[in-house]
Amino acid sequence: MRLVPLERGMLSDLYDLYRKIEIFDQIPIVTPWEEIAEMADDPHLDLPNDGRLALIDDQVVGFCQVLRRPGESDHARAFLVGGVNPDYRRRGIGSALLSWEMERGTEVLRRDSPNVPRFLRTFAFDFEKDAIALYERHGLTPIRYFAELIRPLAEPVPARSVPGIDIVAWEEGRSEEARRLMNLAFRDHWGSTPRDRAAWDHLVGGTGTRLDLSYMAIAGDHLVGVTINAHYPSDQEITGRRDGWIGHLGTHPEFRKRGIGSALIEQSCTQFSEAGFDHAMIGVDSASLTGAYRLYESLGFRPLHRQVQHQIEV
Repeated sequence: MRLVPLERGMLSDLYDLYRKIEIFDQIPIVTPWEEIAEMADDPHLDLPNDGRLALIDDQVVGFCQVLRRPGESDHARAFLVGGVNPDYRRRGIGSALLSWEMERGTEVLRRDSPNVPRFLRTFAFDFEKDAIALYERHGLTPIRYFAELIRPLAEPVPARSVPGIDIVAWEEGRSEEARRLMNLAFRDHWGSTPRDRAAWDHLVGGTGTRLDLSYMAIAGDHLVGVTINAHYPSDQEITGRRDGWIGHLGTHPEFRKRGIGSALIEQSCTQFSEAGFDHAMIGVDSASLTGAYRLYESLGFRPLHRQVQHQIEV
């Protein structure tokens, strides 16, 4: 087995591996080819330096990537992503890949962020027992849980108005203002780092993002809330549903507790239904201090899946 740099021309092999892993492990998503292709244009992912493929006799049997988004914060983080072809598991391939990306992630964080705490982090669904065991054997410990919540859209979505606030369709001309607002809104959220312009453009232009189903909250002439929504048609193959995702929801800190987040969610759900979707989805940090989990439950969302984040300080 040998590890080779992940090059642009190898992305089709990576896509095939992604799908084989997702199907075998019953991961409730279907990663589309477009999402893999976008890796080559990610402004903060250096494919050959931050990614590796594991080869046995020139066959791709595993992959790993170090995802690092720079930004001013009180900490620095890098996410470790990887997987092994189910036919080649329990041969030490996953351990070799994780060891490589831990070394690479540590190198990048120590070089770029010498004066703040630095963490390597992973994500896995809580039913991915083999992956979780691998992380813990390498010294990572569970630190946070994140829930994916679902709401059927067959049930009526209540509509509300917020005095002094207008909920309007996404305005492209306010995209930069929205970026600054979202960075401000998430400044006090655990684990969050701000997005620079390049990372923001990659987000709003990414596969699945539906700006035509995204909304802004305006007070006077000021942007005070944003939701960037998404739809992933390929997921229907595995879920049997047509989900609208409330992907990124933020409210200006000075305008919280006024119902703006609820109004943005309700407007999103109404439009999801009109677009032919049958469920709404939203993700939430289970330990969030903002009360987001309780808010989403009050709007009819219920837990569906749970992911666990592991980390190690380096």
